[in-house]
Amino acid sequence: MSAARVYGLAAEAAHMIEPALLKAWRWVVRSIARDDSSGSSRRSCVVVAPHPDDETIGCGATIASKRASGTPVTVVVVADGRHAQSNSTLIDAAQLAEIRAQEVVEACGALGVGPDQVLQLHFEDTHVEEREDALVAQLVEILRSTEPEEVLVISRHDHHPDHRSVNRATYRALAVWGQSVQVSEFPVWSWIDGPWLDQRSRSALGRAIHLLGAPFRTVEGGRPTIVSTEGFLEAKRMGLAAHASQTTPYTGEPEWAVMEGPMLDPFLGSSEIFLPPPRDRRQYR
Repeated sequence: MSAARVYGLAAEAAHMIEPALLKAWRWVVRSIARDDSSGSSRRSCVVVAPHPDDETIGCGATIASKRASGTPVTVVVVADGRHAQSNSTLIDAAQLAEIRAQEVVEACGALGVGPDQVLQLHFEDTHVEEREDALVAQLVEILRSTEPEEVLVISRHDHHPDHRSVNRATYRALAVWGQSVQVSEFPVWSWIDGPWLDQRSRSALGRAIHLLGAPFRTVEGGRPTIVSTEGFLEAKRMGLAAHASQTTPYTGEPEWAVMEGPMLDPFLGSSEIFLPPPRDRRQYR
């Protein structure tokens, strides 16, 4: 059997086991997680989200829980989400950016965060990496002005390039700020699809190996934590509904991409999941 055939079979096998592996990974992460519901509700917080809606999808109930306890929360939304519906002929990118800017304010309001605490940085969607140094500088100023006890940032295991840039910039900013705070990562795309989708540059055999190794790397920095959604799921649902351009067929166009059903169901359970930060953060200094 040729090497190419072996590699092809390995890729096919990896693809076949992916749904079962995703289900098993989610179960293991939740099983080993520590319940941080009580502590979380009392820690002031900065949430760093790549796009409008990530804050609600990943940690909407946690935000609502904090605000119900009177705990300060600042939500930072880095990119404007203008390219999320590039196939639309009825709404252009600039219009979508404006719509999403309004939606995130409404969504955060449903979670108890006032408009003055929703900081939209208006970086161009899909181009965050090109301006990462500028993002670091802005995040440093936000951290210095808010002095949070906790930072919730998008997971480094998400495969979207903006998500990874925002994660990296947040750790760089924390290194510059220099204060000791609790940091947790909320997964969005990696919780939907699994933490192994950065596959484009890998060989077939490399993809198979990465598929098996990636789940272990999500917890190499320590135990995950969970925050109960009890009493706050309705607020989260209201927040998601506010992001109508992403959760409904907004224009009625068949090409309009919608996050619904199986994509959102994993985020509407009894708790929200937070993955540990990397054990070694020297790379961000």
